[in-house]
Amino acid sequence: MKKQIFLILLFLNTFSYAQINGDCDEISLCCPAGNVVDLKITPLEELDCARKDATLYEIFPKVVEYKGLLFNQINKCKNGDLGSELQFEYCISNKTYKMQVLIVDVKDPFYETVLGKAIKNSFLIHFTSGLAGSAMFKSYKSKNKKLDNSYIDMSNAEDKTPYVSYDALHKGKYYIHIVIDGKNLKNPDEVDVFIKEYIEAFTFKEK
Repeated sequence: MKKQIFLILLFLNTFSYAQINGDCDEISLCCPAGNVVDLKITPLEELDCARKDATLYEIFPKVVEYKGLLFNQINKCKNGDLGSELQFEYCISNKTYKMQVLIVDVKDPFYETVLGKAIKNSFLIHFTSGLAGSAMFKSYKSKNKKLDNSYIDMSNAEDKTPYVSYDALHKGKYYIHIVIDGKNLKNPDEVDVFIKEYIEAFTFKEK
């Protein structure tokens, strides 16, 4: 099981690298040209979700521009038998610079299945093992207090393709994973400052 979790975690980190870093000579990696005046958040009714309970959609910030990053698209709206997830991205026009956001309801019944538990464990490794750094990156406790428990991962300083991610677990239910192009972020304090206002824009209904 530990080997499975490690492989899933490695895949997630590798996937994030592939999406964030690249050469704009490859048109598929380049952010489409956009104008903030024309941008809108994709309406829920236009998403191909298995269930329309809208819980994760209600949570994520309806922000079309954040510190130069423009809302690009919702990449995934998975709400059904294989878990409850919402994934979307921001980018800078005609650049490869992106910010990707994933929200997962880890209390969804899928995550009590054998496969679901392995995936959930890979999501929540920080919250079960603490500062789980590796040869690829170092982990730091985030100073942002909006969400209950949060960490920052940063690739080693000599890495030519800097990786930065923010992971949070809120109310033991909502896992939030944000991957940012790390070229302009040198330490965890800069990451906290950069992401603070976006984190503040998350909306959770108190029950």
